[in-house]
Amino acid sequence: MLEKIFGKKSTGIIYIICAAFLLLLLAGGILVFVFSYPNAPLAPLIMQTVLTVLALALISAPILIQKRFFLYIPPTVEVSLCIYIFIVFAKTHLKLPQTFSIDLTPAIGGFVIAMTIFTILYSLADYQTDKKQKKLSLKLVTLLTIAASFLILLILAVAFYLISTLLSRENNIHTFLAQAAYYQGGSILFCLTGSFAARSHGDRFRIRSFKNPDSAKQFALQTENKSLYTVVENVSNDTTDYKKALILAKTQFFLARIFYIAIYGAYVVHTCIVFSRLENWGIALIFFLVSSFILTASVYIYEYALFRKNIRNQRLRKLKIAKSIARIYALALILAAMFYSSYSYKPISAALSEGMILFNMCLFFYNMFGKPKHYPSGSSQKNSSPVIEQPPQESDILSASSFNYLTENTVDNKDSSIEKSSSNSDDD
Repeated sequence: MLEKIFGKKSTGIIYIICAAFLLLLLAGGILVFVFSYPNAPLAPLIMQTVLTVLALALISAPILIQKRFFLYIPPTVEVSLCIYIFIVFAKTHLKLPQTFSIDLTPAIGGFVIAMTIFTILYSLADYQTDKKQKKLSLKLVTLLTIAASFLILLILAVAFYLISTLLSRENNIHTFLAQAAYYQGGSILFCLTGSFAARSHGDRFRIRSFKNPDSAKQFALQTENKSLYTVVENVSNDTTDYKKALILAKTQFFLARIFYIAIYGAYVVHTCIVFSRLENWGIALIFFLVSSFILTASVYIYEYALFRKNIRNQRLRKLKIAKSIARIYALALILAAMFYSSYSYKPISAALSEGMILFNMCLFFYNMFGKPKHYPSGSSQKNSSPVIEQPPQESDILSASSFNYLTENTVDNKDSSIEKSSSNSDDD
């Protein structure tokens, strides 16, 4: 299964190891923050989350492009991206023994970035020269790669310096200049080695389309490119219905949310018992907690029923908006009660409530202005339902037959009258 998704099994294994490592580091950062609250700052955790999402998107982009658009991405690029990101996160979040006095991670990063840029530019130039039947200029591709790498690395260095300055006041600009120099050195090193390697093994840096698998495999056999042949063979023979798998996963997700309602109901009962001591506060909290629970349960059950029928409507959107409003108000009241009553204040619960408020506000704005705005109304769905032709009733058959009988008799009578009149005229 891995070779059908990733093209090569080895690429899939490296990707899974790298992605699992990133997610484990993020989970560890979240646990450290929860158990160290309020001593642990929130800004590093937010930064780690953003960088983890960007890293996962970066290593997943070549795989998605290859799978969706049938473009062969050289496995060297995919594997190099995974290894470099693995090294960067391991060096940042783990205390590894430093073997060398000089940090070579920026040089490796410059090497990988230049390799990616060189692969893209080389593929575009090779495609254009094949189309115009001209000779490919490796010197021009190399110079463009150096220029593009310099510009991208300069932007990244400035961005990282500004982010680091915002997070911590004490920064040494010389360190960032040294890292930028290492990045540039790594990119220049690849440009020198890559230009020589492309002269003899240019297909290793070529992105190719295999929308026609037979011609792509024939070309791979002619050029003895085993990697290209393996990827085309595995990806083109993948007959998995991913839409059906996604629908099945969504069905299970919606069904699991219905079971979650039972756990949510137990939480509501417990919270109502706790806040019943606050008199006026408690009455308001209990009312909005119960109302948000009822709305949540109705939305989950109704959404599951609509998903089984493969339809959406504006009633679901209105229920989601009402649920978000009730939940935001209930969570805001819980936070206010926590801050104004000393016996029920818990920092971790307060932080979770703040996060839930932000999450529900995002859902509220999405349901107000996002894609659910284009859901059809219930009346339009009823009008657009296909009309089923009813079989003819027995009375209709009888009336039709009697109508045919009458028309036939009238036609015969007219014909006979015409014949009689014609015969009479002949006799005269």
